[in-house]
Amino acid sequence: MSDLERAIGTSLKGRHRPIAGALFTYALEVRTGGATALITGRCMLLDEPPAPARPLMDYKNLILGEEWIAGEEPVLDRLNALFSGTGQLGGRAILATGLRKRFSERILPRGFAQSDIFVGNVSGWPEHRDVIEMQIDDGSGQAHASFSPVVAHGLRPYRSGKEAATDWVWSLGGPLPAQQEVPYLCNLVVILPDTRGRFAHMRWLPEGRVTARVDRTVPPDELEVQLLEHTVRGDARWHRLDGEWDAPVDCAAVELFLVHAHGTLLDHVKLDRPGAELSADVRLPTTVEQAELDTRAGEDERVEFKTFVETGHEKEGELLETVIAFANSAAGGRLYLGVEDDGTPSRRAKLAKATGGDPRTAQDALVNRVRRLVRETIKPVPDVEVEWVELFGEPVLVMRVKAGEDPPYSLQDSNEVFVRKGASNRRPDPKTELPALLERSADRRRRRA
Repeated sequence: MSDLERAIGTSLKGRHRPIAGALFTYALEVRTGGATALITGRCMLLDEPPAPARPLMDYKNLILGEEWIAGEEPVLDRLNALFSGTGQLGGRAILATGLRKRFSERILPRGFAQSDIFVGNVSGWPEHRDVIEMQIDDGSGQAHASFSPVVAHGLRPYRSGKEAATDWVWSLGGPLPAQQEVPYLCNLVVILPDTRGRFAHMRWLPEGRVTARVDRTVPPDELEVQLLEHTVRGDARWHRLDGEWDAPVDCAAVELFLVHAHGTLLDHVKLDRPGAELSADVRLPTTVEQAELDTRAGEDERVEFKTFVETGHEKEGELLETVIAFANSAAGGRLYLGVEDDGTPSRRAKLAKATGGDPRTAQDALVNRVRRLVRETIKPVPDVEVEWVELFGEPVLVMRVKAGEDPPYSLQDSNEVFVRKGASNRRPDPKTELPALLERSADRRRRRA
């Protein structure tokens, strides 16, 4: 085993979760006589299987391919074969008489490679890259992509082989600048995303509030959002961000840092004015994707699971307490109705039983019941969005509770107020937390005035 293979194996063993496999994406030069050399390629190590690989595109002298290898050991075996000169891609033996690790680099979600400014982050997570040169020392020369148009019957045409290889492997979008060579030419880039955490959505609202939403696959206490406030005078002040922060009038810009408990910087963004918003560079997860992330990570200050229950069951009261706690929080939360404490769906039969036994009307009946409960039991009425999703083949009702504009929120009959602490709801401290809720409400009224 080479030092490179050993290093990759060590990185995988020290990871917070095992990989499901790797997606190999490559552009190959087919030479006279059939010999095949790597123009550029990447090996993306992934936590979950991706969408089905794209079908191979054969332009005779150029092959664009993609294949999924499931399992950590098969991935390491494939890399070992490629690095030793006996490997295959797309069923073709790849010319490689030697290899050389050029460098490693770490790229944040909105960052760019040190080696080539045209190749930014490709996974959407912080990523570690090992850049490996596939050397050919048999006199035939290194791989290259043609400058001539690349066409084949039934396949997309490209203006050049260079553009085809770049678009297929690195998805840069738009034409490649004439002076720009194929990124990572003759290199295989092994990419290991760090999926512990990233910023998904950051906003600096015109009225001054700064919010940050974090995607994560580790417990919340392992991550910290740090905010650096830059003032108009040129100095800087540091804050810890818990959901949201109200910028003072002398704030000129804010920087947000997502830091792991081990000291690793996972993400870094800058908002340079009120009204700024960042999310496009990292695709926001769909409701289903977010649900899968949340159920794997478990309950926390923004996530709660509740099973389906009959009308009047005591757990209905717990549901309302959670809605109130989320509305009183600075960031809101997501309540999954139809999920057990261990994160597994409650199943359709339980939904039908909880709503009277008719599976054809069960979903509509539960939505109406939940909306009525919130409207008739909580004051003021919080902003709650509801949506059905299929989670691992079972129905789950997602309740997205927005951070309230008029706290404190409470039960109408008893005036009981609840706040979120970790994965639990509790009554606020009357000397500290309750006055803070009242002040937050007053401050927002002043801002709206």
